[in-house]
Amino acid sequence: MADSIRLLLADDHALFRQLLRGALADHPQFEIVGEAKDTDETLRQARRLRPNIVLMDLHMPGAGGVEATRILHGELPAVQVVVVTASEDEDDLIAALRAGARGYFLKSASFEQLIDSLQTIARGQAALTPEVTTKLVTLLGREDAHDSPARPIDPTSALNERELEILRLVAEGASNRAIANQLYLSENTVRTYLAHILEKLGLDNRVQAAAFALRNGIA
Repeated sequence: MADSIRLLLADDHALFRQLLRGALADHPQFEIVGEAKDTDETLRQARRLRPNIVLMDLHMPGAGGVEATRILHGELPAVQVVVVTASEDEDDLIAALRAGARGYFLKSASFEQLIDSLQTIARGQAALTPEVTTKLVTLLGREDAHDSPARPIDPTSALNERELEILRLVAEGASNRAIANQLYLSENTVRTYLAHILEKLGLDNRVQAAAFALRNGIA
């Protein structure tokens, strides 16, 4: 499986790892190369196996998932970390993202959302579920209220109708694939539109785009 996405499962609950392994086993794009039940084992396995993605639980024995994410991000930047957790705590979300996590996935979400997120991250993009996106842009909105006001942008004049439609869907937490399916476009076309949107609005990523859309009443 030369083109497979290599996964390391890091969770202290053996049953959850078993369920996740079983769910992913039949998907031809993924290869589970290892498992870990605590922070130290996660770091050892990641250093030895060099997976593409580590599925990281936050609350494992040892230093914990956030610290393991921070260490991996510093030592092995090519290894992407996706947090898979039951925690909806805002502090956990911010801590994980600041530590370098490329995705934050709630265990209550669907398996299809997980597959879509892993594929998105393997392409070098960040991925959040709709619930997490909503929580994050709310937090960003609070932080923005304390920052210096940015140069005002009229989105209706800066963006065309299709770009506004895509921005609205981004703010709702839709992935590139979901947007493509809804608008009958290819994923590459959606990525191109999103790049144009970010450039026109002077933003760096889709999370900032979602926050912009919410602040400006687009979503």
